Amino acid sequence: MTFFFILVTIVFNIVMLNLLISIITASYEKVVEKQQQTNDFERCDMIADNSDLVPTEDKEKLCKNNEFLVVAKKIKVRAKKGDDDDEDEDSD
Repeated sequence: MTFFFILVTIVFNIVMLNLLISIITASYEKVVEKQQQTNDFERCDMIADNSDLVPTEDKEKLCKNNEFLVVAKKIKVRAKKGDDDDEDEDSD
């Protein structure tokens, strides 16, 4: 009986360790998928923050307006009137 208990304990620990490894691997894969996108957003944010440091005349001398850079602006997203009603129905 003691041998069976030790055997089950060892097998159970191996299965739980395998489960833990699979959970950590899935989390790591999600992070790696978003890594490039996050890096690009950070680079764009740094460019936007530091674009005022270069005088406008120098920018115009180096390249034509918007030839190499895409200008992105933050916009506010308004919720549609029907969206609020749908959320109330889902919460019931």
